[in-house]
Amino acid sequence: MAPTVPGKPRYTVEDTFAALRITIPAPRNWLLILFLGFWLGGWATGEVVVGALLLRGILAMLSGQTPDTGEGAGMLFMAFWLAFWTLGGGFALVTWLWNLAGREIVTIDGESLTIRKAVLGIGRSRRYEAAYVDRLRVSEDFRGSQGPWAGVLAFDYGGATVRFGAGLTPGDARDVLALIADRFPSLTRGLE
Repeated sequence: MAPTVPGKPRYTVEDTFAALRITIPAPRNWLLILFLGFWLGGWATGEVVVGALLLRGILAMLSGQTPDTGEGAGMLFMAFWLAFWTLGGGFALVTWLWNLAGREIVTIDGESLTIRKAVLGIGRSRRYEAAYVDRLRVSEDFRGSQGPWAGVLAFDYGGATVRFGAGLTPGDARDVLALIADRFPSLTRGLE
């Protein structure tokens, strides 16, 4: 019987003279990706149909046609419904894209630790000054109250705990922590 070969890590590392850059793909939930893909098709249909009805009613009003009381109330309801439908669909679209193509890019240099969450190159970055980063560690309660985007790695930053590395397994997280601690040992200060 052939021995089991360990799988490849879920992260990539780019180590330059100036910084350590770790790219972690978002965890893939294929059931959610399939469900939201179908749901977004229905969502888009609702957006187009109700949007067209609302636009037609607005254009009719602008051309001088006076809607009866029922039509006016119906248009008001459609406007509110479309606003909330658009917000819900936007959240679903972001969730779907994150699961499909999301990435966390962690960049550490001597002065800061930056965590960028991006989908298809679009995202936001949070920069933390290295002087205030304490106890960088593998978090034991990584799936707690912070939801599906909470990560396996955590550090204390002032009075807050910052989590990242949602796409890492605990084993990969230990490897990433070792890489960071080897290059930037001050980030793990405060650990016993």
